[in-house]
Amino acid sequence: MGNSESQSEVLVTGNCLLGDVPFFDWLNEMEDDKFVELFPGIYLRFNAPWEDEILRETLDSEVSYHLIKAAELYSKMTSNEAVCELFMVHDEVERFLATLKLKFQYHTPIDLTNAVFVGASLLMLNDISPPMKKIISFDECVYSTMEPGLKVKNESLIRFSRLEDKEVTIIDKNAWQEYYQKWIWALVFVLIKHQPKDRLYRFLLYCDSANYHKNAFSSLMNYYSAIESVFGFGGNINKNIIEFAPLLCEKTSGEMTELIQTCLNNASKLRNVHAHGNKVREKHYSLLHQTLEGMQVIAHRLLRGIIDIGFIPTHEELVEAKNQGLHMFDWSEIHKKEFIDSLSWSNVPSELYDFEKVVERYQALWD
Repeated sequence: MGNSESQSEVLVTGNCLLGDVPFFDWLNEMEDDKFVELFPGIYLRFNAPWEDEILRETLDSEVSYHLIKAAELYSKMTSNEAVCELFMVHDEVERFLATLKLKFQYHTPIDLTNAVFVGASLLMLNDISPPMKKIISFDECVYSTMEPGLKVKNESLIRFSRLEDKEVTIIDKNAWQEYYQKWIWALVFVLIKHQPKDRLYRFLLYCDSANYHKNAFSSLMNYYSAIESVFGFGGNINKNIIEFAPLLCEKTSGEMTELIQTCLNNASKLRNVHAHGNKVREKHYSLLHQTLEGMQVIAHRLLRGIIDIGFIPTHEELVEAKNQGLHMFDWSEIHKKEFIDSLSWSNVPSELYDFEKVVERYQALWD
């Protein structure tokens, strides 16, 4: 579990237990703490569950005890038999950004931690398992240290249903270092250029709500709101999304345009059924899940496109890009402000991504 005395001296924020976490194949190589660094100072950590006696002595109430036990069980059953937690060491994030001559001025630690987690969930999206979810949160404490007086902050739990059907995504070390890790770091570099009320944060906030909802229709509507928040600049919102979203989805072909149009049309149909109190039929359930999966793909591709160019374009910039043609424009030419190239992950020294360097950074936190 780690040394609680040394860890208690480190300021940790934004802690919660997680479900539907991929299995990272190098965890079995780690002898001590098993963790994944999303970004220096922001971690997924994998623990054995606490003994009942320790939990009862530590938690503030019997209700908290049963909530934690349920959350532990769900996390284990959907995260390869480990209780997975998310936490941020604020000073480490600031220190590391300072080494790159960067800093964020507008965010609380929880703002940034939550945005990075939601973004990582979307970037790791695949057709095997659902996005990672936050199950239960704590007030200013860490599950793995379990300090006395631990209080449950959010009492909502993911519904226990059809767990036997869930598959676990496996991510190998090479794929993590060459792809996922670099995209998540690039997301942080983009986030520190935005304020929490900006469209990018609103997009991630709605995606977070979509992943957390127990109700598939509510999840769908939150994904719709997420995409809407990127293109909500007046006029017919569906028309805006169909017209402009492909410009941000990594300059993809007509296949993406077709998926966007189909999902928006289906979402409108389902919303009408729900809003008018019509009888929900089997075909609606099938359409709901197909559309939800499609909206997740769109959100995934949009986020990658936003990270790739480093900002969310204005309406005028989108119009200019569209007029130049889907594959003919250059965002660095269209975007007249300071471009994000200076913060590109391709400019980060490659040794900072090395596994040995990641372990060294993590161990230094507790020394």
